[in-house]
Parts: sequence; C-alpha cells; structure tokens
Amino acid sequence: MAVNRSHDFLTKILFDRDRTSKDRERLPICQQACFVFHITISIFMTKSVFTISFLIILTIGCAPQPHSSGITVTDVISETEIVSAIESSFGSAERDSSGKIVGVDLAKDRTSASDEVLRQVLKLPDLKRLRLAGGNTLPETFAGISKQKSLEELYLQDLPINGEELETVSSALPKLQRLTLRRLTNVSDIARLPALRNLALIEMNVTPKTFRSIIEQKTITALDIRNCSGLTPDDYRNLKSLDRLADLKIGEFCRRSGCYAGNKKLEQLL
Repeated sequence: MAVNRSHDFLTKILFDRDRTSKDRERLPICQQACFVFHITISIFMTKSVFTISFLIILTIGCAPQPHSSGITVTDVISETEIVSAIESSFGSAERDSSGKIVGVDLAKDRTSASDEVLRQVLKLPDLKRLRLAGGNTLPETFAGISKQKSLEELYLQDLPINGEELETVSSALPKLQRLTLRRLTNVSDIARLPALRNLALIEMNVTPKTFRSIIEQKTITALDIRNCSGLTPDDYRNLKSLDRLADLKIGEFCRRSGCYAGNKKLEQLL
C-alpha cells in the first residue's frame, strides 16, 4: 500500500512538474528530508526500476536551474502575468535597455486602472514611472505606491483618493521629480516634495492653501495649472517667487482676462 502511494505521488510529480516544484519550495527542510527517506525506503523494498527512474526525475526536477539573467522561473512567469494584466487593461509597460520593466502606463485612452491590476503592477520592483487613471482603487492598494522608492514620475487621474492619502504616498517617494494630478475631486492640497521639478495640476480645485504649498516648492522648474478653479490674479502674480520656474502653462481663460498683466516674468514665460 505504501509503495502504491509512493508511485501515485511520483506520477503526480511527473505530469505536474511545475506545481510540484512550487509545492516543494513551501515544504520545510524536515519534510523534504522525510520525503527523500520515504522514497529511498521504497527503492530498497521494491527494487523497482520504475521507482528508481522516478526518483532520478524528481532529483533533476528539484535541482536549481541556472539562469544567465539571474531571474527565476517563478519571477518570469509572474512578470508575464503582470504584463498580460496591463495589456488587457489597454495599458503598456516600458522596459530599459536591459529588458527590465521601469514604467507602466495605465492612463491611456480607454484605460482604467482597476484595483486588481494595480496590485499586480506594484509587485514590480524599482518602477521609475507610473501613470494611473480611473478605476476602483482601494486606499490600501493605493498606499502600496509608497513602497516604490525609485519612482521619479507619477501621473494620477480620476482616482477616488483624498488629499491625506496622496500626501502619505507622495511624501514617501524621495526621488519623485514629476507629479501630475488631473481631476482628483477629493484632493486640494499637496505635500512639499524636496526633489519635485515638474508639477501639473489640471482641472483641479486649487485652494489658497494649495497655492501657498506650490509657492513653497522652490525646486519647481515647470508648472502646469490649466483649467484650475479657485485661482485669482494675486495667485498668478505670486508665481514670480518661483525663481527656477522656466516653463508655465495656464488656462485660456486666464490668458484672455490678462490675469498676469504687469508680471514681466510671467509674460516672458507665456
């Protein structure tokens, strides 16, 4: 009876090798040792060529396989599944010269960054660029972006997040240089980000507090505040305190109303 069970188990290994390999990785060392001992006893009891052959197959299948890229089989499969999920959402993945994924765009036409897809994307290490739009993103999933410490560019559009959630994430990204927020109805404030160079607030409700925080971002070189409600001529005039500002985009309404009249710096930028 024990020999039959051994044969059945080995047959499973032969015809479902991938699953067995994953199961084996989860076994404690003591369980693996007991398994090998059981098979060895079966060999001596049966002297079966069939059992010995299966043991050889098991040994070969469990042995570490070399990969020149340093990526395990599990990693490759996982990355493939993630890319498939991105593409099924009409998104795209960007790779560097070595083939590593460094950017994910889920803000293209017809793209909706669902919570499930975002959770898979955030399994990718060392992302530098991330674009998200729409979807039913949960707060705990969105918070996972804060673990992407290499992130340099973040684009967020039509997401159900609030200012506190955004601040928690953005302030945890020390390399964030470009931040774009578009139609985030529950966000009115932004955190002070020491590495920020490019800030875009498009179709946002900008409060006086928000604008003060923008003025305090002395590192900003490019600013886009098109179609933002709540701005006054005084707010535009105060932009002159951004000494490094070299690129400015404002809405057509502001252009027609001459809200920057008399501000030589803004006139030069526009």
